[in-house]
Amino acid sequence: MVGSIRPPSGDHYKYTSDALRSAREIVLDGDELRRSYPRPLAARRVIVLISGGPSDDPRTTAVEALAARDRGVQVFVVGVGPFTSLQEVETVASDPWTDFTFLVEDARRLAPVAGTLAASICNREHCRCSCHIIYLST
Repeated sequence: MVGSIRPPSGDHYKYTSDALRSAREIVLDGDELRRSYPRPLAARRVIVLISGGPSDDPRTTAVEALAARDRGVQVFVVGVGPFTSLQEVETVASDPWTDFTFLVEDARRLAPVAGTLAASICNREHCRCSCHIIYLST
């Protein structure tokens, strides 16, 4: 799955706050999604944000990330490329941010991170998580 991800074209990469808000709504309030993909009661609530640069509005992005974390959602951040804003990564990722952050040189390096990321999310030897990948492009 990760190998098939292509960076969006145009300015879409900058709308990080919109992506976080949409992901939070889906994770927490997505009744239709829950009917289609029932989630075990004990399933973790996780957002994985893959970003290739600073958002268009870092303040709103920080507010959206905080809103998710305040409702019990763990936020992982994968920073891709040289334009990743470490300050923004630290603001968005759950605490401690270094445990919830992965940095890669470019999109071709995402595949090797996928296993480590999955292990971090699941953090159990015999995980019975039901994981759904939702790609949001705003």
